[in-house]
Amino acid sequence: MIGGRAMKEALRFGTHVALWPFERAALARAQTGLRHPALFIVGPPRSGTTLLYQLLVQRFRTSYLSNLAATLYRTPIAATRLGRAILPTHESDYRSTYGRVSGPMAPSEAGSVWGRWFSSGLDAVRGGAADEPDAARREQMGRTIAGIEASFGVPFVSKNVYHSIRIRPLAKAFPSALFLVMERDRCETAVSILHARRTRSRSVDAWWSVPPREVGQLQGASLLEQVAGQVHYIERDIAEDLDRLGFERGLAVSYHELCTDPEAVLAGIAAFAARSGCMLQERGVVPERFEPGGGKKDVTADEIERLRAIFERWRARDSVEAG
Repeated sequence: MIGGRAMKEALRFGTHVALWPFERAALARAQTGLRHPALFIVGPPRSGTTLLYQLLVQRFRTSYLSNLAATLYRTPIAATRLGRAILPTHESDYRSTYGRVSGPMAPSEAGSVWGRWFSSGLDAVRGGAADEPDAARREQMGRTIAGIEASFGVPFVSKNVYHSIRIRPLAKAFPSALFLVMERDRCETAVSILHARRTRSRSVDAWWSVPPREVGQLQGASLLEQVAGQVHYIERDIAEDLDRLGFERGLAVSYHELCTDPEAVLAGIAAFAARSGCMLQERGVVPERFEPGGGKKDVTADEIERLRAIFERWRARDSVEAG
């Protein structure tokens, strides 16, 4: 008797087979380059990247990878066009669970789609460098995302926590790409990651979510140093990569400002994108404000103070090295 998981995989395989002729035709028509500069959201996990993703898709007319495209990850263009033809437009309720948003046409991290071209987990960093697709995979990625963009006819936006360590290969594949960098109080972000390791990971000692390129330096460190280092080094990796590209390619977005005045922040993003020829057309309204996420009951006041001390020690060390 076929189990539930096997049945789902069989159905998915059958759907892929049925949609493949449409996917192949779309790939053949797709350009390797995008018509509009793409927007990639980056930042450490738990820094507010999902909220920004939801707001961009709700406020502006954008193309993106949906949950349906992520489920049918071998035929995402065909899945996108099918979804747009038979399903209602997604309207956000701004709920999410660790980056996952409900609804077939809801914006997705689409790790299954990006995983066709990039590694994930600790395999995403090899020898201190980000995983990078070869020329064949880069062309396939370019055509696929161009096909998604063409399905909507408007600029493409994507959020995936691993984009934070893929800035260089993404910029190579999409030369006009722009990067929105979420910035949140480091200690708040670290507290949320610590809570996730205690409640979402198979073990509190196991690495959780995207690793920085310097993860090798953190493997033998204490739990708090690993959590703080994840935030510290991902932020540093982003800054270094944008420095190579040119800081005009990136825009810092404050999590707390996004919560207290989302309309103003989104207007600033639209102006930033427009300077590079990425014109964001308004689509829907957004809430006046959000309540910023708070502390976690399983993280003690002593642990928070120790996290702050770790961040301060590393900030002082970086200042000395930079000087």
